[in-house]
Amino acid sequence: MPKTLSLVIGVTYIISILISCLFLNKVIQSHDNEVIKLVAADIYDTIHKELVQSIMVLRTVANDNFLKQNLKDEANIPRDTEISLMANYLREINENFSYDTTFIVSEASKIYYYNKGFNRVIDPENNPYDFWYKSFVEENISYDFQIDSDEFDKNSWNVFINARIEDENKNLLGVCGIGLSIDKLQNILAEKELQHNVKIDLFNLKDNFNIDSRAAKFKDPQLRNIVYNMQKNPAIEQQFILSKVDDVSIIARSVPEINSYMVIRRNSNSVQGIFSSLILQMALSFLIALLILVFFVQRRLEKERKQIEDAAKKYGMASYADMYISMHLIDLKKNSIHTLSHNENFDLMKIEDGENVIRKIKDSFVATVDDATLKPLLDFINLKNLPERMKDQHVISQEFLSKRHGWCKANFILVDDDEDGALNQVIFAVELIQEDKQKEKLAEDFRVRSETDLMTGLKNRGGGEKAIRELMAQGQNGMFCLMDADKFKSINDNYGHGVGDKVIIAIANCLKTTFRAYDITMRLGGDEFAVYAVGIVDDEIGKNVINRLFRKIDDILIPELGDRKITISLGSALFNTEENPTFEEIYKRADLGTYASKKVQGNCHTCYSSDLQKD
Repeated sequence: MPKTLSLVIGVTYIISILISCLFLNKVIQSHDNEVIKLVAADIYDTIHKELVQSIMVLRTVANDNFLKQNLKDEANIPRDTEISLMANYLREINENFSYDTTFIVSEASKIYYYNKGFNRVIDPENNPYDFWYKSFVEENISYDFQIDSDEFDKNSWNVFINARIEDENKNLLGVCGIGLSIDKLQNILAEKELQHNVKIDLFNLKDNFNIDSRAAKFKDPQLRNIVYNMQKNPAIEQQFILSKVDDVSIIARSVPEINSYMVIRRNSNSVQGIFSSLILQMALSFLIALLILVFFVQRRLEKERKQIEDAAKKYGMASYADMYISMHLIDLKKNSIHTLSHNENFDLMKIEDGENVIRKIKDSFVATVDDATLKPLLDFINLKNLPERMKDQHVISQEFLSKRHGWCKANFILVDDDEDGALNQVIFAVELIQEDKQKEKLAEDFRVRSETDLMTGLKNRGGGEKAIRELMAQGQNGMFCLMDADKFKSINDNYGHGVGDKVIIAIANCLKTTFRAYDITMRLGGDEFAVYAVGIVDDEIGKNVINRLFRKIDDILIPELGDRKITISLGSALFNTEENPTFEEIYKRADLGTYASKKVQGNCHTCYSSDLQKD
């Protein structure tokens, strides 16, 4: 081929590369703001889950009736027994949630218990390491977040979360707390900084200090100014606020649970670095492609343009691709799908590029998703109503269960829309959330156990009262019953506490089989029980239910008691939203009924009436 033609082809190719590079730079710059917002959302979710889950666990501990009763009875329990009970209790929390330490300080004795047993008796008035206790108690807040140096290693910093333990009258019983090494939080920050090429700081407003991946408790004037400017407009504190100072992109958001702000900074030159890297790659590609351009000029130019367009979208989103098992770019107008990234360790969501997007995604999901979550997921991936669902939304999500990998989350992420708001391109991304689900289940199991009476399986006083108050607040009318076993003390005295326990369990079983699953049945303590029967608003209907309970009580057979029958005295009171009495008022009315029933031998039920008040 003549040299002139080769020169023309080469010059044409160089011009094409330059035009494509300019296009590429424009696309990357247009996606930069969206990229840093998505990066910030990923970092915020990671930090938020770690800290908020710890707060949730600590609140559950502070409301545990077992712990409250132990602190109330502390003076009557042998010291070694109390230390062993507290150490075992705290050790179980440590093992379940991998904390560095857990502790409880008794308000009465000022004993500092931790997961290894007895630590010391604190002195909040004179010992500087104990001043935190006095300060926290005087602030009268439910929980607090602190960062402080280790008492025994002043070069080591720890994150402490403290919570008040109070009895039913709001009297202070003590303080419980969780200790996390600052290294754990800094490792999270360091990992996210490396992953996204950003600088991350947490700024605490209370103590005016900040933490990054390398140090804690140092002050940064620029950081302080950013946070104080956000404080001037509290309405935007729950949003990601983006700004720029020189060549640095800054995005910030409040983390109210720990009274702090998360500030992320990224040098805009990193985008230019991507652009420069791509130009170098294209230049090398040109040297190789020039040898065969003579034969494939037009075809090669078209292919290069397409590769550059794909690269622009791919590199524009590279900052957060590692968050997901797989990422696919969907062009809604062309009905096509293109793979941006895929983790080869997961068979889930391995979709071939091409057209007919819905069919390709369905083919991948049907074989890998559990049947119980498949239909909601198929509804979620329906592209026909996707523009409506994503109106004013940047990301929408749907959880599902993979047969092989456990719980996952599918996300549609907005990439491009036109001036009228019509969707052009979205990213379909799948992430693994199995570990988060397991942690949520552990926390839920711990909460349920703290609200359950271990002997009977009914709710305990704390859990039952909470559930009943919630139903009343929701306007759920019903019948509240209060009851206890007749002459129960004589059973314990004459037959032993083991037989007494059998009587309590038998009565509890009668309550379970008489009342419905959504009714609230609870053991108040000893031989006292309570029930809230939802929807029963008439005394006559209530009597029928109670008579059914009495028949079951009559059938109780405990061999050790011989012919002795178990009987109960029961009082009831109706709750309706028209009168809207408080829980305390309903309890008092039912108690009057129970007192009246005690005057009658055998199973007896007394409905509340105003005449009982006169007696």
